[in-house]
Amino acid sequence: MSARNRLTELAVRTAKPTDGPHKLTDGGGMYLLVHPNGSKYWRMDTRIEGKRKTFSFGVWPAVSLTEARERRDEARRKIKGDINPIEEKREQKLIKAEREQKQEHIEEVQGTTFERVAREWLVRQERRWTAKHAYDVRRGLENHVFPEIGAIPITELGTREVLDALRRIESEGKHEAASRARQRCEKVFGYGIITGQCEHNPAAGLRDALT
Repeated sequence: MSARNRLTELAVRTAKPTDGPHKLTDGGGMYLLVHPNGSKYWRMDTRIEGKRKTFSFGVWPAVSLTEARERRDEARRKIKGDINPIEEKREQKLIKAEREQKQEHIEEVQGTTFERVAREWLVRQERRWTAKHAYDVRRGLENHVFPEIGAIPITELGTREVLDALRRIESEGKHEAASRARQRCEKVFGYGIITGQCEHNPAAGLRDALT
């Protein structure tokens, strides 16, 4: 047995707890830290840039002796190549967190439909409207706008989609309803821009496109 690999699976398995934490050395800076409660942790002490550092390689038996040695040898190779495994792990966690946050944002934006933003806008506006006006605006959106574009993510709506929806209202002879729908769509998109839920207002400038 080499001076580096001193432990055996049997020694690890039968290691008994004592009144305080104690170490069973394997070599190469790695050891099994046995706690009084019987839990066993793989650790490695080393020095990086003159400072003492301790690496954690997991808990036995989830991480076997062989796996712990592989992690020890990999860490030592990186240190020899002037790579700080601790900093590398921290950077990887940051990159992973940023990637997950970005993905969550994408999923949230994709799930933010026009109706969802419109209802959020309604809640904000109803506080300063009369009950009748709030009812009329909500009913107008529910009857004429939501069936057409309500389920579409607000970021995917362009001028063509909004105009087509408004002209379908016009095609039923409801010119005043179409005009009001345009005004309310413009307000909803404006609110979406302010709250960071969309970047463009495709309802703006459509007044002259309606009868």
